[in-house]
Amino acid sequence: MRWFIRLNFTSIIFAFPLFISLELMLNVYRIGRVTGWDLEKVKRIIHIYNFVGFVILTIIFLYIVNKWMEGRAARYWTIPLSILYLFLFIFIFKSLLPITYPGDDPNPVSGLIVIALMILYPFYLFFINLFVNSKAALR
Repeated sequence: MRWFIRLNFTSIIFAFPLFISLELMLNVYRIGRVTGWDLEKVKRIIHIYNFVGFVILTIIFLYIVNKWMEGRAARYWTIPLSILYLFLFIFIFKSLLPITYPGDDPNPVSGLIVIALMILYPFYLFFINLFVNSKAALR
């Protein structure tokens, strides 16, 4: 039972940063309108968050997989579970905070970026799991 809770909690931890990144990227106009910042400032803050978050979260993800997943092959289940949790987060966010102002709709190109991230993120998680597995094999 403890392993099941760790697996799900790890999947939630894996899904949440991608969710935050996607929502920030898709809600640039809303953030700018609500805060009063110009779009360049909002974009700059989002780019900084994405870059710094990627570096820091890679280190955190490596630590979590190494510490909590204990070298089990079942840790690869975090990949599909994180995608499911990501969809759950998006559904909850869109249900609680729908876009009511038409000017807040994201650009059509944003959809292509979301598709690319949704394709690449599972590979990113796979390589994190693989890297921890290869480090454990070298011990």
